[in-house]
Amino acid sequence: MKKLYLAHPFATRFRVRDEIQPIIQYMFHDYQIENPFMREGRENQKLFETESNSEKEMAEILNVDNRDQMIVENDIAQLEACDILVAYIDPEALSVGTACEIFHMKWHLKRPVVILFDKDCDMAYHPFINYLSTKIVFLDAYIREHNHIFINH
Repeated sequence: MKKLYLAHPFATRFRVRDEIQPIIQYMFHDYQIENPFMREGRENQKLFETESNSEKEMAEILNVDNRDQMIVENDIAQLEACDILVAYIDPEALSVGTACEIFHMKWHLKRPVVILFDKDCDMAYHPFINYLSTKIVFLDAYIREHNHIFINH
């Protein structure tokens, strides 16, 4: 089965898991989703289930000498095992990690990148977003077009 890497800001991890990921699963039903914040068997998974969105606080909780190397190399290995990257971008919660993952997937690996925004916004027209994306999707429009699937019953 083909694999999809779901890049998104740490601060949006609960919303992505609960609201966005089911939409992506519908959009890419032939793919297995790899969410870097929801890895099964990850020894520090409880860290990612805490309520804090503070990078500094997370660094203090996961206080090991090779923390940065471990996180970056694990994410890159997971990314390189995937066929496509789908990145959820929230202009109110920008992420250096998500930007690096987009760049690595498109520039180095030459694989497709789909970027999701909640709605049309200025950031969707940034030259780097347009150059590095294979496609841009506005979730509000996508849900309107497929409302028979996403209406709450």
